[in-house]
Amino acid sequence: MLKKGKVEFLDKSEKQKCFRCEGKGWHRERDVAEDCDTCGGDGVFERKNYHLVATKPSGQKIAFSVDGFK
Repeated sequence: MLKKGKVEFLDKSEKQKCFRCEGKGWHRERDVAEDCDTCGGDGVFERKNYHLVATKPSGQKIAFSVDGFK
C-alpha cells in the first residue's frame, strides 16, 4: 500500500505601519491629499508570508517560505 505525505500551510503574515503614508492613511501627491493606495487608507500594511511544510511518509520534513497563493 502506498503511503501519502502531509502538507501544512502556516500563516506567518505580519502587520506593520504603512511604508508609503507612514501610518497616516493618506499621502500628499502633487499638493493634493489622497487616500493611500498601498494600505487602503487605514495606515496598516499586511505583509503576507506563509510557510509550507511537507512531511514525507518516512517522517522527514521540508519547508518553504511563500508569499502568496494562486
